[in-house]
Amino acid sequence: MPIVEAAQFGKHLRLSSWSWLKQASSVLWLAFLPLSISVQIFATETSFINTKIQVLDIDKKPAKGIVITLIPKEGPQSASPDTLATMAQKDKSFLPRILVVQMGSSIRFPNQDPIKHHVYSFSKPKPFQLKLYRDKDPKPLLFDKPGVVALGCNIHDWMLGYIYVTQTPYFGRTDDKGHLTLKTPPGEYSLTLWHPLLNEADQAYSETVTFTSATSHQVQLKYKQKVNVQSSGSSNPWGDY
Repeated sequence: MPIVEAAQFGKHLRLSSWSWLKQASSVLWLAFLPLSISVQIFATETSFINTKIQVLDIDKKPAKGIVITLIPKEGPQSASPDTLATMAQKDKSFLPRILVVQMGSSIRFPNQDPIKHHVYSFSKPKPFQLKLYRDKDPKPLLFDKPGVVALGCNIHDWMLGYIYVTQTPYFGRTDDKGHLTLKTPPGEYSLTLWHPLLNEADQAYSETVTFTSATSHQVQLKYKQKVNVQSSGSSNPWGDY
């Protein structure tokens, strides 16, 4: 082979070898990529634990519909800006009667009745008025301060609802058996309770709890609940709240 052709052949061979190495490296990197992602997802999922909490009343019977929050020691958190919840008006009632949202959430107030409503609140965390409306729903409202917001209707005095705005993403309400299961990272939390029929002392309840693995935790109320006028004579002491 002439010297010039040999030199060109050697150059082509080097370029081909380099291209092959680049392709091989890419294939190897891609081969390991799914494994890395899987490991990260697995680590994230396993960093959460299931904590089952039960609330009993003073007579050791299940307390239904109690709002439970677990506030991490890291401090307040805010919901994603696009978090949207709904507090409707249906059958001349607020639906749901109690809505729990994280601080920073927006709430829409659709009127599902064939009549007009005038929704308002004088509560410090969010005073507002949604004047008479029926067919066209008002724009969602931002709830960016923690606390209890009591709702009323200026037309129907018996309509009463509550929005509980909490600082934490770890919240919920107990079921018929007084149970609530929350998925949270291990750590130290402040556990709080709330319900409009709770005695003021029980509403002020706060307990520091530490969860390191899946576990059960029980809380018993110390005082009799308030009288629920709306559910007088009902077999459910907590009414439909």
